Amino acid sequence: MNPLDWLVPLSDFHFLRPMWLLLFIPAVIAFVMLLKQRLGEGDWQQVVDPALRAYVLDRAPKQSTKSGHWWILIAWLVATLALSGPTWQRIPVPVMKNQDALVILMDMSLSMGSQDIKPSRAIRSVQKVTDIIRERKDGLTAVIAYSGDAHTVTPFTDDGETIEHLLPSLTPEIMPKLGSRPDKAIKLAQELMTNANIRKAQFLLLTDGIQPNDVTRIKDLLGENTPLAVIAIGTAEGAPVSLGDQGFLRDNDGNIVLPRLDTAPLNELRAQANVPWLPLAFDDRDWKTLLKSEVTANNEEADSSRNTQYDQWHDAGFWLVFLLLPIALITFRRGVVFTIVLIPALWSQPSDAFEWQDLWKTPDQQGQDLIATDPNSAAEKFDDPSWKGSALYKSGDYQGAVDQFSQDSSARGKYNEANALAQTGNLEKALEAYEEAIQRAGNDAELLKNAEANRQLVEKIKEQQEKQQQNQQSSDDNQSSDDKNNSDQKNNQQQNDQQKNSDENQSADQSQSSDSQQSDSKNQQNDSQSQDQQNSSSSQQEDDDYAEQQAQKNKEQKDQEQKDSKNAQSQADQEQQEKESEDEKNAAQAGEKSDEEQDKEDAQSMAQQQQEQDQNGENPGDTLGQLDPNASQQDGMTREEKAARQNWLNRVPDNPGVLLQRKFLYQYRQQADDDKEEVLW
Repeated sequence: MNPLDWLVPLSDFHFLRPMWLLLFIPAVIAFVMLLKQRLGEGDWQQVVDPALRAYVLDRAPKQSTKSGHWWILIAWLVATLALSGPTWQRIPVPVMKNQDALVILMDMSLSMGSQDIKPSRAIRSVQKVTDIIRERKDGLTAVIAYSGDAHTVTPFTDDGETIEHLLPSLTPEIMPKLGSRPDKAIKLAQELMTNANIRKAQFLLLTDGIQPNDVTRIKDLLGENTPLAVIAIGTAEGAPVSLGDQGFLRDNDGNIVLPRLDTAPLNELRAQANVPWLPLAFDDRDWKTLLKSEVTANNEEADSSRNTQYDQWHDAGFWLVFLLLPIALITFRRGVVFTIVLIPALWSQPSDAFEWQDLWKTPDQQGQDLIATDPNSAAEKFDDPSWKGSALYKSGDYQGAVDQFSQDSSARGKYNEANALAQTGNLEKALEAYEEAIQRAGNDAELLKNAEANRQLVEKIKEQQEKQQQNQQSSDDNQSSDDKNNSDQKNNQQQNDQQKNSDENQSADQSQSSDSQQSDSKNQQNDSQSQDQQNSSSSQQEDDDYAEQQAQKNKEQKDQEQKDSKNAQSQADQEQQEKESEDEKNAAQAGEKSDEEQDKEDAQSMAQQQQEQDQNGENPGDTLGQLDPNASQQDGMTREEKAARQNWLNRVPDNPGVLLQRKFLYQYRQQADDDKEEVLW
């Protein structure tokens, strides 16, 4: 080793921004002035007594500031050197991004569900593609799934995370058409190349076998710019294909299908079209061998035909910044250096109250980032009452929003407070808040218009509720009056019955008295007259029984009519209560939007709805809920019901496989491909 080799970097030493070195000039001037001042004061300071220097000399010595001046001068020099960009080393920097294109063709026919390779051929195929995506650090990748037809999973992209997110959803069950047509997948891959303006790409086919007819079709499609390689998945023995609850896959004769890996067509394809293939391996040897180094993830060897890198001088000036830190500490306060030894004693465990974001964003800024997705957390972050009120409003805590908006005495604050009060159902205070907002709006025409529109709607709802309450009270009074009348009628009926019985008894007594007198005075009456009297008494008794039965029948009929009337009244009251509850729900939705942008939309929609309402004569209570853009979908739902529905929706799994299945099915129907497949698995 040459002992002078360490001097080679020094020969390359230079400054990237040498113009910053001009700042040395004022530093030199300051140095000369400080030095001159120090030399000028030195003689007198040795002669004059220290106690008299403040009175004798023009400037008293300032020992505490002299050292500070020198430290500032040193910091100036260090900062100037850092800004000038000292460098002596070159580093390679890529000129362009690697755009090597790879299209992965994944067989998703029913035979890929065979479990001769655990856990299944399809799952092992997905795992292999996942490994390839993770190993490719750059370049473009597209994924195509095929069975009887081919469909794009992802077009050309360098976002490997997106591809990884979709790969677990690929199963044979989501494919809309049975069969296995790798030639259609190759044709679709060529279309993707044309759409992305890519001239050359490598195709990697992962399949459990091809048919003899596929050899000719694939050979006709391939070209120089689309080399193909195949990874074969499966064994020669095969295994049944499980269909879940339906058992195993069977042919037309009812026999269980055992899809085996047939390598003869693959060998034929290699002989005719120079398409290499390898069986599936547990490591990365299979695909790295097939794709060679030009598409490997590491990209260790660049294409020699292109100059993809150049050397750039490495700026080492940032290292000098660390020299400024102790200088800043020393010049801050005398004796602070000795406090460095206390730093380890001050070290403590991190507090849960501190977050990394607190270093970069204020609480209000953090709340603004969360208000769209998590208003509850945003409300805890906000310090500003208006922002906190908006977050509480969106989270459904309307009373808390009222408390926050009430702290803002501006027109906007009163308007938001009125909206929150309307949501709580306190329409009286909401109207008062709207009035204050209108009075304080001033020249804000937009706010004035929105507040006036909301106030009118709340007034109509309030009038509607009062009218319904009056109708309810009137119906209750009528019902009470009817009950009283029914009671009086019943009492009168009982009195009439008692009077009738009393009259009958009195008539019978009078008849007996008269008969007794006639018997005493007229003993000459014969038996025929006595018989006539008995017949007359029997006839009178039958008439009385008939009258009593008729009165009882009329009473039962009247009681039934009263019962029917009460049932009808009860049903009407129930309908009235439901209608009143509906109006209250609509009134509670009066202030659903409190943000400034939403208020603008509210004003436009309310003005149009009010005009239509006036023309059609609609009930104002039915349109107040339109302040909420989702009111048409949430009509008749309480807050608890909405929360329950949201919790139910949150339990729905995020399954992109359903989206892919619907996408593939839609594409298949659009193509209207009626070709009969040679095999169905």
